[in-house]
Amino acid sequence: YGPGPQRDSLRAYARKLLKPEFDSIGWDRKESEQSNETVLREILIAALAQLDDQEIKVEADKRFRAYAGPPVKPDALLAIIRRPVLQAAALSADKDLYDVMSGLAKSTTDSFGKDQLFIALAWAENASLAQQSLEIALGDDPAKTTGPKMIQGVAAGHPDLAWQFALANWEKITERLDEMQRSKFLPGLTATSRSAKVLKELERYIAEKVPEVARKSVERYVADLKFRLQVVERLLPEMDKWLASHGYA
Repeated sequence: YGPGPQRDSLRAYARKLLKPEFDSIGWDRKESEQSNETVLREILIAALAQLDDQEIKVEADKRFRAYAGPPVKPDALLAIIRRPVLQAAALSADKDLYDVMSGLAKSTTDSFGKDQLFIALAWAENASLAQQSLEIALGDDPAKTTGPKMIQGVAAGHPDLAWQFALANWEKITERLDEMQRSKFLPGLTATSRSAKVLKELERYIAEKVPEVARKSVERYVADLKFRLQVVERLLPEMDKWLASHGYA
């Protein structure tokens, strides 16, 4: 779903399904909790933030700011929810919060925490901040293997932006990938695209740049993008009607 009222309707419907599940688990781990509930909490925090649940986003922002300090207070953001909370906070970040997170990512000496913070920056929904994350990805601050993960993270929310950036900076990106990753990396950035223009560019890229021995493994991205374009054209109008008939217009 692209931007607009239809997407808002679908998000509202999805929130209605998922929020009660999160409310039953809560933010904090219980002593009697099963491991699958711990995992589900992480998934739901990230998912509900993406679905624009305001309570989740406000609480994630609050917890991140308590954690960020200064000074940094690790106990304010426990490890079992740190990754999704960082992602949820970054998702709707303004320039101020983004700069706080970016500064923390650059200054922290903990390699695992640094990786989490840089990858969280890639979740920024604001297009100019997403562009900034792409530029940071190819800088000297993230670890060599973290930069490509950031570009993939940006591609989840801004696939066409990440695709164009990667095309323009492919030589720098290849320095950060092993040989096995190189043939699939660029096509993989289109996994959430809904652009007919990107489809044509992807087909041309595979034909001209991907060795024949590796083409079969990446041509599925072409098939997937063609299918998404068909779904947008044929099924979304029906989905819009269903949502409207159930009070989500």
